[in-house]
Amino acid sequence: TNAGDAEMSKEKVEALVKEDLPLGTSRERVVAFLEKHKVEHSGNSAGAVPETIYAIYRNTEGGTSVVKKSVQLTLYFKNEQLYSYDVKEMFTGP
Repeated sequence: TNAGDAEMSKEKVEALVKEDLPLGTSRERVVAFLEKHKVEHSGNSAGAVPETIYAIYRNTEGGTSVVKKSVQLTLYFKNEQLYSYDVKEMFTGP
């Protein structure tokens, strides 16, 4: 079984993005970052909107065996450069 990103939380994801992906970071570098951290993402998907990448950290801190908690990261690009992002917590139940 995959333990997921149990040590991650919304705050930790936000801190990581602020530290490693400052605004203006190239889209290519963002995709490399997500790959390096083994984060599920849409950056390489055929048909994905190139201006937006959706990434998700699954089974993050604070979930239970019944209710899973995930952190969704949405990254927005203009001219292949990061200009904004959103970090949201999501819950998935049985």
